[in-house]
Amino acid sequence: MGEKLRILAVEDEEMVRQVLEGMLRDSYDVDMAECGEDALELMKNNQYDLALIDIALPGRLNGLDLACRLRKNSPSTRIIFLTGLSLPPERQEAVMELGDDLLQKPFTLEDIEEAVERVMTEPTTRRA
Repeated sequence: MGEKLRILAVEDEEMVRQVLEGMLRDSYDVDMAECGEDALELMKNNQYDLALIDIALPGRLNGLDLACRLRKNSPSTRIIFLTGLSLPPERQEAVMELGDDLLQKPFTLEDIEEAVERVMTEPTTRRA
């Protein structure tokens, strides 16, 4: 069997972060970050197959800013955005120009697994 997917999960809410890590840890090689700045530090020394990024991160880098940096430095890394916000369709379209999928909170383990499978098996339309 091949290597586990390497995932970076960026979520500022501690409870959600802990649940997310628990959901992912058995099936994937996961690094967790609390904010965009922590994620950037991890990205300096690691290559990720997939990033799960909360859109509404606190600090200098919100989720969209972080995704822009990730796309620039690692164009092959797939991105699934996480949000608890209700986004209007035009905002969802803008988000999806940067990401490969969008998961609405609260989500289940099945939701995560299906999104990861979908994103990692569909060919990307991103420009490298």
